[in-house]
Amino acid sequence: MNKNKKFGFDLELIPDYLNSKETAEKAKGFECVVLRGNCFATKEVLDMYKEYGVKIFIHKNSWN
Repeated sequence: MNKNKKFGFDLELIPDYLNSKETAEKAKGFECVVLRGNCFATKEVLDMYKEYGVKIFIHKNSWN
């Protein structure tokens, strides 16, 4: 877990896409999830996030 010094957030950065039931489990205990542009989460997975207490979703696209 990394501490964001400027804003005081605890961050856990993982390389996995959070778009399956198995990887969505990793969101337990977190308030925010960042989904990358090529990470297609289904309604089922989004409902799991809601059940786990995730309140904020950020969808990030990369621009080159």
